[in-house]
Amino acid sequence: MLSRRQFLLATAGTLTPGFVLPNFLEKAVSYLETYDRPLLLPPENPEHILYASHNEEGSYYLFLDEPTLQPPRFTWRQFMEHYFGSVEEYLGIDHISEAGEVWREDLDAEAEFETVLDCYMRRESPEARAFYLLEPLNLGLGGNHPDAMGELEFIDGPMPGSLYLAVYAQDRLTLSILQHELNRLGQSVRVEIENL
Repeated sequence: MLSRRQFLLATAGTLTPGFVLPNFLEKAVSYLETYDRPLLLPPENPEHILYASHNEEGSYYLFLDEPTLQPPRFTWRQFMEHYFGSVEEYLGIDHISEAGEVWREDLDAEAEFETVLDCYMRRESPEARAFYLLEPLNLGLGGNHPDAMGELEFIDGPMPGSLYLAVYAQDRLTLSILQHELNRLGQSVRVEIENL
């Protein structure tokens, strides 16, 4: 599933999240044109960093706190306890292998990387944490609007069977607006561009 959210230009006196005040937009555009970088005004004491990493398409992948974090290595027992609470809870899910047999691994053997990766990508990866931080926030309207600027793209499993979660920012102006909105919503998050 893919959803897009854009920011609208606010009228005078509007303080609604997702609506950008004209004076901030003017400053952000001017700063971008002058310094060739987004205007990122962080909160006073940020508790988290939202990293933005430039991709080949010109947009930015967003990662919360650790952009290069890798999935942990687990034994099957550790994996079951970490992601499902207990071995019993996991086995009660009727986990079936590809061969169709009931799961019977040695609990102290190393868990399959792909199995750990699926849970990690959906629950703990920096991309998933960025998704879970931003998705519930009121950060603008969905879809396309003629008066919209910037765009955040929320990806929840882009194809059947995919567990991938991610958020992309369309461009550097979007990053400026996102930081501004996070501040306005009282989020203690600093947006930082990797390798600017």
